[in-house]
Amino acid sequence: MQQEYKARLQQGIEGLNIEVSDSKVDELIEYHRLLVKWNSAYNLTAIRVAMDMVDRHLVDSLGIVEHLSGVKRLIDVGSGGGMPGLIIAIMFPEMQVTLLDSNGKKTRFLQQVKTSLKLAK
Repeated sequence: MQQEYKARLQQGIEGLNIEVSDSKVDELIEYHRLLVKWNSAYNLTAIRVAMDMVDRHLVDSLGIVEHLSGVKRLIDVGSGGGMPGLIIAIMFPEMQVTLLDSNGKKTRFLQQVKTSLKLAK
C-alpha cells in the first residue's frame, strides 16, 4: 500500500512542477504513515481516507514550496496534524520551522514525527 501512496505523491509533485528528491519523498511517506496511524486515536485531521490525505495534505502543502526560497524562519500557527509546517520542515531542513498548537494530543504527535524523522529544528 505504501507504494501506491508514494506513486500518488510523485504524481502530485509532477503536477506541481517542483523537484523533490527520493529521500524527501520517503520522508513525506513516513510522515503520512505516522499521520494515518495516529489519526485514528488522536483525530488529527477530518480526512479519514489515507489516499485522500496524500492529495489533500501532502500535495496541497507542497504547493507553497516554490514560494519559500530564501525564507529562514517560519511559524505554523494552529499546526494541528502538521500541515503545512512539518512538510515545510522536511523540504527545508535548514529552515527554522516552529509548530504551534494548543491541543496537547496534537503537539505530542508533532513531537513524535520530529523525533521519528530526525528533524533538527
